[in-house]
Amino acid sequence: MKSIIIFITVLCFSFTISAKMLNVYTEEFPPYQVRLSPKNITGISTTLVKGLLDEVNIPYKIHVLPWYRSYHNALKEKNALLYSVARTKEREDIFEWIMPLCDINVSFFWKKDNNKISISSVKDAKKYVVSVASGQPSELHLKKHGFSTDDNLVILASHEQGLGLLSKGRVDVIFAADLFIKNLTQEEFFNKLKLESFTIKALSKKLYLAANKSSDPNLIQSLKRTAILQMNKSKKDKVCSDISDS
Repeated sequence: MKSIIIFITVLCFSFTISAKMLNVYTEEFPPYQVRLSPKNITGISTTLVKGLLDEVNIPYKIHVLPWYRSYHNALKEKNALLYSVARTKEREDIFEWIMPLCDINVSFFWKKDNNKISISSVKDAKKYVVSVASGQPSELHLKKHGFSTDDNLVILASHEQGLGLLSKGRVDVIFAADLFIKNLTQEEFFNKLKLESFTIKALSKKLYLAANKSSDPNLIQSLKRTAILQMNKSKKDKVCSDISDS
């Protein structure tokens, strides 16, 4: 009798989570998330997320939006997922943390031929006009250290915009993820741009797949259990390191 009850419970749960399409939110953030077309999303984090959701066998749709929109959609929509999101102290209690993805390092970048710039601390960077992407922990970090849009901070929708302004001399420095900048500077438009950098260790974080805090507990448990199994047998660390070393 107990076995029958367990079977029925599992069957009902499977029907509940498979009957609805999960919305998965992210941003264009190479090499973590790469949009080749509206229906073809790839990248190292996307590969890990798709592997998990395919294993759980839940229908889902990945929405690639500006980070601010993806972040706030995930905050307000029950059962919504979000990646790749840095797990910070400020965010700890507002999401369910499903699965770690890859590491991220954040640095100040400036043009190598600009001899007027020298940065070896956050304090040094305050002497210059710095661009940062909106809604990222890096934005909060700079504001906590006294950066202001009235003085030395330019907040943009994307790091691509920041790199474009840097190349034209309209900002002095950009504050962004290392792998993202490395990926951008390999593209034709930026491949002649030579950069110096200084990494802020305090912002070196693990990126995660997270879920809305009000999500179905059964869904969360299923995702977390499957994530543990996937991590134990997968080559996740190799996937991340292959991109980092390329």
